[in-house]
Amino acid sequence: MANLAQAEEDYWNNELSLLLPRLVHEGKPTRSGRSASSDAQGVLALDLSGLRGLPLAVRRQVIQQTALRLGVSLEFKHIQQLTDAAEHGKPGTRLALPDGLAANRTVRELQFTRSTPRILENYCYSLPIPGEVTVPELGITIRARLISDGKQKASGYNAATLKASLLSSKLTVRNWRAGDKFFPAHTQSPKKVKELLQSGRLGYELSPAQRKTWPVIESAGQIVWMRSFPPSQDFVGNSGDAVLIEETNMTTEAGE
Repeated sequence: MANLAQAEEDYWNNELSLLLPRLVHEGKPTRSGRSASSDAQGVLALDLSGLRGLPLAVRRQVIQQTALRLGVSLEFKHIQQLTDAAEHGKPGTRLALPDGLAANRTVRELQFTRSTPRILENYCYSLPIPGEVTVPELGITIRARLISDGKQKASGYNAATLKASLLSSKLTVRNWRAGDKFFPAHTQSPKKVKELLQSGRLGYELSPAQRKTWPVIESAGQIVWMRSFPPSQDFVGNSGDAVLIEETNMTTEAGE
C-alpha cells in the first residue's frame, strides 16, 4: 500500500509540475501582459480554457495546488464549487473560501486572491456536562450530553462517546498547543498532536490557520478527544453511562 501511494504521489507531482506553469499565472491580465500593481499582487489566475481540457481528476488537483500556493488547503466541497464555477459559472461570480481565500470567475480565468490573514490567538472555553459551548474561532458549537448505556453512540469523527465516570464535571475545549500528546483508541501509544496533524495521518493537508486552531477536549488536564480521531484509549465509553460529544456547524444550526 505504501509503495502504491508513493507511486501515485510521484505521478501527480510530475504531472502538476508540467501543468501548473502553463495554467497558473500571477497578477491580473492587461493589454500589455499581466499587472504587477499593488491591487494585483497576491493574485493567482487559472486559465479556464486549459483547465476545461483536462480530465476531472486532474482539474481537481490543479485547483487544490493553486489554492495551496496561497497557503490554503481546500475541502472537496470547495473544489467541487470551483469546478462548477469554471464550467458553468458566469463572469463576475465570486466564491468565498476558507482562510480568507476568494475566487473570482472572469471570462477567461478563475482568479484566486487571499486577504491578509489575521493573527490567530489561542482559545480556551469551559464545557459543562451536560451543556454546550460555541467556538467562534471555528464557527462551531460543541455539545456534551449524558446518555444511558447502549442508548446512543457517536457517529463520525466529529463526535465521540466518553465514559462518564472518568470525566470531570467540566471539560475544556481549546486549540492544541506545542507539547500536547494524545492517545487515540486502537493505537499503540500516545503521539504528539503535532504528528497526528500531519497530512499522512489525516489524509489531507491543513492550512496554517486550520492547524493552529485544531480543537481538542481536555478533562482534568488530559486530552480525551481531538477532532478527526477516536476518543482517548483510556476514556472510551463502550459500556455504562457515557458522555456524547458532538460538534456541529454554527451556520447549519442557524438555518434549522
